Formats: sequence, C-alpha cells, structure tokens
Amino acid sequence: MTLKKNNILDKYPSYFDYWRSDSRKKRFQEFLFKGASAITMAKLPGYERNAIFKSYPTMIDHELLQLGKLDLEDKPIDTMFLSDFFIPVESSLKKVRFPIFVTNGTIYNNGERFPFMPHIINALRINGSLLPKKQFEINSGYGFPLSYAISGSAAFPGVLPMLKLSIKNTDSVIRVIDGGAVDNLGYATLLELLHLDRVALDKKRMLVIDCGGLGNEVQQQTNGRISYAGLLSKALMYTVDINILYADNNIKYIANYYHIKEDNIKRIGISTIKNKFFALEKSADEKSIQELELLKTKILNGDMNWTDVYNDFASGPLFKGYTNDNISEAPLDLFKNFSLKQVFELYELSSQVDTKIKIYDWEKEILVLAGRYAVSMEQAAIRDLIK
Repeated sequence: MTLKKNNILDKYPSYFDYWRSDSRKKRFQEFLFKGASAITMAKLPGYERNAIFKSYPTMIDHELLQLGKLDLEDKPIDTMFLSDFFIPVESSLKKVRFPIFVTNGTIYNNGERFPFMPHIINALRINGSLLPKKQFEINSGYGFPLSYAISGSAAFPGVLPMLKLSIKNTDSVIRVIDGGAVDNLGYATLLELLHLDRVALDKKRMLVIDCGGLGNEVQQQTNGRISYAGLLSKALMYTVDINILYADNNIKYIANYYHIKEDNIKRIGISTIKNKFFALEKSADEKSIQELELLKTKILNGDMNWTDVYNDFASGPLFKGYTNDNISEAPLDLFKNFSLKQVFELYELSSQVDTKIKIYDWEKEILVLAGRYAVSMEQAAIRDLIK
C-alpha cells in the first residue's frame, strides 16, 4: 500500500489525526483487531495435508496486505512480491515501490537464519511452495510472494503453520518456521545489510524495535501434572526469551565485528517502559511505593488476573472520556502524567502478551498503547539517531 507522507498530510493535519480517522480504522484495523479462533490449532494437521480451504498466506494477503482493497488514492491494491522491495543490481529499468523490507525465518531442520531475500532464495534453489494448498512456482526469488515471507516469519511451532518450499530439480524441501527461534529482533540481518551498504561507517544507523518483554513470572505453581501443550509452549518461549535477554550483547558483538559504532545503534520497545519504571521508582514517594506494593501483592496472590489489572489501568482518571476499547488512542500529552503504578501496569501487561492462538481485546489495546508510549519516551534520541 502506498503511504506517502505528503499524501497523508494533504488529507489530515497530523499522523495522529490520521491514526484516529475512520479511514485508517476501516482499512487497517480489520487485521490488527481480529481475534483468532482456537480451532486454528486443530487445523494444523490438515494444513500439512493441503486440506485447508483458506490458507494462512491467503489471510495475510487479504487481511494484512489488504489485497483487492483501495489505497489512500482509491486504487485497488495488488499482490505484493519481493520485487516490490528489491531489484537486481544490473537493473536500470525498474524502480522498487517500497523501502527494503526483510522478514526472517528459521530453517526447521538445522536452525539456520533464513532472511527472505531474492538472492538467498535463488542460492537455495527454491522454486515454489508445497504448502499451503495454494501453490506457486517461481523462476527467481524476485517473484516470491510477500505473504509467504510473512507467513514463514510468523510460523511459531505448534501455533501457526510452517512453510514447505520446493527445491529445483530435487524431491527435497526446506521447511521454515518462526525467525524468532534464532533472532527474535532481526538485528543480525539488519547489521549484515548495514555492513554491505556503501555509505561511510559513521553514517550507518540502526534502530531496533523490541516488542518482547519479561514481566513478573511467579516462581511457585500448583503441584499438578504439567500438560504436554504447556511444556512445549514454555520450552519454545525459553528460546525466544533467552534471545531477548542476550540481544544487547549480541548486537554489540556483531556491530563491533562490522566496525559499526555502538552510539549509532538504538533499541527501544517494552524494555524502554521498564527503564522508565526503574527511573520513577528511584524518586517515588512513600504513598506511590505503597500503592505499587499493594498491587504486586494482589497479582502474586492471585487476587487479580491480567484482565483485572488492565481494567484497573484503563479505569484510571487519566483515561476519562475513553473506554476500555480505545485507550490506545490516548494523546501523547497524557503520557507524561503516568504514575509509577500506571507505568508498572503498562510494562507488565504488555510483557504478558505471548504468542498464542487467542489474543484478547485488552491485549491489542495495551500493545498499541505501549508502543506509542515507548516511542514518546525516546523521541529526542530517535531524532538524533536519524538526523
């Protein structure tokens, strides 16, 4: 979809006005605020047998990439391919439509990182897809559909279906799962791209957006049998969590290897909210500390679940005039008035949203709000980075 800055600002006074507009909600909110059904899990075996009528890439095409719908200029949106983001070095006839966009998968069999880029697809001799039912064949990686690249990047094992890619002149296949298994932030691929860019080293900048967080996990649990599903889920999440914990060190290591300055790298996300909480906690008054400790005690004792915490957060006086379903639209001016308790709730709530089948309405609201809050905290640093 063409989202040119001038095109938006011709119709709306600001990006915030565009965000709140009926136009944005109509065209983008359908996917972002669409709940998944638990029946998806039961469909996975059928997906492997090509027995699914509506495939995951097809849903990505229509619900995320807006295939067939109208863009801001009222023109139908076409199918998107990697050729919309990449062209051969020797090409002089065609220009890409969008900035570089790379999704990362993981090769299921050996755990290698798999950036969905034309030259890598060509090097692996991938010529099509055997999953899902809607197959495609390509002669070049430039014709690889973007919906499949996104599907492979999001294929969390046991939750969303993996890709099965065919190899030219062989019966072998490459299966691709979620890229988070090896790099949940995508920094390794980005650093490689920065290294290959021909601009001067001091001009290379990297902004990492981290949507992961590690909130309070209760140490104790009931003395009952752990389900196989729970065991698998926790084991898989350990891999992602460890990647997040060691991300800063790994980014510095790879950046130093490529001689990219650490000062030119900035990471923001849910961890930004955690840092804000620590800063507020150091200077908080006794009343604020007591209020926070009472909340923590209720959570740890099981007197409040995360839905209760969200309701407590959304019903605060700062959100007067908003309902629980639209607090993500709160203006930036509101953020500076968040109390110690509210920042804690925002961090913990956003940290508790895991990869799963069902995502609740409050989780969608809190993720959007947390992202906007984190960016607002780092506005000056982001401007300095990209100037």
